[in-house]
Amino acid sequence: MNSDMWIRALKAARAGAGVSQEALAESVRWSPSTIAAIETGRRRPTPQFAEAADAALETGGLLAELLAVAARQESPTWFAPWRGIETEALSLRTSQPSLVPGLLQTEAYAHAVLRAQGTHTPEQVDQLVAARMARQELLTGPVPKQFTAVVDETALRRGR
Repeated sequence: MNSDMWIRALKAARAGAGVSQEALAESVRWSPSTIAAIETGRRRPTPQFAEAADAALETGGLLAELLAVAARQESPTWFAPWRGIETEALSLRTSQPSLVPGLLQTEAYAHAVLRAQGTHTPEQVDQLVAARMARQELLTGPVPKQFTAVVDETALRRGR
């Protein structure tokens, strides 16, 4: 399952319930522009949004479950358990001796780092970068996490 399939599931659930984007926005207390951005893939849905949409559209938790499956598939296997922990945490801390932390990486930097590993196809790199960029919603979303990063100066200089 990928994010495109999740978007299709949301649209199908909304259409099946006969609910407009505006009505869904009012019901879940998110803006209509945010609903539109989620449905066009410009903004990644959060677990909180999926749960609210499930309640509003009476889908029995399907959207939240599908989002969790998509998140696990978009992340490297080793990272899957951390995704849930990261989402539930109130604050995040990291120490990086040689790279800018993923939550602070630009799209270009993330592409360069993941391509340099030489272990992923270009399509996989694109998916991993998209997942990494979506994770940044932890810092910019409706309830941003407190984030502390200790980064070696050489990592910052190398990233320029």
